[in-house]
Amino acid sequence: MKINPLHLIYLPRTAAIAYGMTHEGTLFGVPAWMAVGEHDNEFMAAPKVPILQLWTLLADTALEVLTYLLPSDRSIEAPIRILKPIGDV
Repeated sequence: MKINPLHLIYLPRTAAIAYGMTHEGTLFGVPAWMAVGEHDNEFMAAPKVPILQLWTLLADTALEVLTYLLPSDRSIEAPIRILKPIGDV
């Protein structure tokens, strides 16, 4: 499959299915296409909207800083939601 460079910033539904994405979801509150593995903690995400890469970079950086401020016995859960399936899943 030839990779379209524009798919690095936005992936339409048909291309998401072709690349193996199985679900819609949100990554740090931003819509994303997701490929969910056999276990709940196994997934990949692809941009459903162009802002995804920038937003996840900012959110991930903020969570990293937060880890330095929290006591060691506390944990942070990443705000990742897997929603409805797309295509023939």
